[in-house]
Order: sequence, then C-alpha cells, then structure tokens
Amino acid sequence: MRTFVALALSAAHSAIDSQYLAFTNYLSEQGKSYATLEEFNTRLALFTAKDTLISEWNARDDVTSLMEHNFLSDWTRAEIKKLNNIS
Repeated sequence: MRTFVALALSAAHSAIDSQYLAFTNYLSEQGKSYATLEEFNTRLALFTAKDTLISEWNARDDVTSLMEHNFLSDWTRAEIKKLNNIS
C-alpha cells in the first residue's frame, strides 16, 4: 500500500511539474508576466484547464483539426467576452 501511495504522489508531482514547465514556457513565448503570485497561480489554473482541453481534443481520432495555445490561454471567460464585446 505504501508503494502505491508513493507512486501516486510521484505521478501527481510529475504532472504538476510538467504543467508548471509548460506554463512557464508559454509565458516566455507570449512575453507575459504577472505582478503577484496570486495572479500567477490564477493564470496557471486557467492555462492548465485549457491545456487539458487541448490535449483531450488533439488525442481524439474523430477530429481533423488540432488545437494549440495562444495569447488567450490564460484568460478568463469574462476577459474573452469583453474582448469580443459580448455582455
């Protein structure tokens, strides 16, 4: 049982490291930075959710397109709606 828990924790840690690395690469590519750790963590969570969506879409066999990250990958729905002038 202890081995299973250790492996599960190790896998979770690895996934977190992978997401963190992907996010920091995204920040560098997009030339983005945040003023506070709180905003960084919020944007990381938004990016991670979109990264999961992108990965799931791209893994499907029944689609003929691929999704990728862009400058909106760390934006909230409200920010995107405002950009598109949607109330």
